[in-house]
Amino acid sequence: MFQHIKISLNHWADSFVKRDKALRLFEICLSVWVIFHAFKIYSIRGLLTSEYGFCSPYSGVYPLGLSPDLLSPLIKKYFYPLILVQVGIAASIIFRPSNMVARLVLWSSSVCMLTACDSIIDGGTILLRIILFLYIFCDAKGIEKSRSDPYQKWLFCLLVLSMQMQIVFVYIQASISKIRADAWVDGVAMYYILQIPEYANQAITQYLLEHDWILVSVAYGTIFFQALFAFAMTSRILRPFWLAVGVCLHLAIAFTMGLFTFGMLMIIFYILFLSNRDVEKIVMFLKPKNSMWPKLKPLIKV
Repeated sequence: MFQHIKISLNHWADSFVKRDKALRLFEICLSVWVIFHAFKIYSIRGLLTSEYGFCSPYSGVYPLGLSPDLLSPLIKKYFYPLILVQVGIAASIIFRPSNMVARLVLWSSSVCMLTACDSIIDGGTILLRIILFLYIFCDAKGIEKSRSDPYQKWLFCLLVLSMQMQIVFVYIQASISKIRADAWVDGVAMYYILQIPEYANQAITQYLLEHDWILVSVAYGTIFFQALFAFAMTSRILRPFWLAVGVCLHLAIAFTMGLFTFGMLMIIFYILFLSNRDVEKIVMFLKPKNSMWPKLKPLIKV
């Protein structure tokens, strides 16, 4: 019996480590987000025209005004170099697979920037700190070695599972909190959330408020999606559908409620649940017909 279990676990591990392309896609998407975050959310232009604060195009959604006491002296002194280091490392990762040093620098610079800008910290950026730290030790280029080395193989599996579990725990906690809240159980939570100006997009809020059935469906659908997320990730049949629904959910959160950072990061974190086969299917589905494709395709190669 134990021998059978051991064989099954080894078979699962051998299959699980086949995600070098998925991790490559993950670090490319994450690097693109880091660059966007640096130039749009941190707003370099605002920094150059403001002594302490930020002048962001998203200032209506993200309160980015900072006072000197929010910045530690060291981070404040080297604020511009930190931005350049962060953007430079992220740009290099886009065009070539990362190594441990690059991932360590990206994590440390991101932590420093988020510490300096604590007014934009949310669930997504907190997850980013944890996942970036765990990802330091995930060597996508060393996957082939890991497959032949049982210790490296199981370490890699443990690290990837740890990153996945961060997302699963968020959804478990969120679903439990919603089930215990009367507003979510009654299906009226979205109505009250959209009454908060900071979480309302005026372009579509009025339409949603006039169609109660949409708000009730979203409320119950969100609870159902989050409660069964962990189970869906273990099913080959349900996983693609669940991730697609999650992408739609977080796009709605990003553009309807204004939680752009959280919504985009959660979509990027979904890549951690993909295998190489999933990535190949997505790439073929999104394959552009123009001549730029041969130049872009090598980017996801490890």
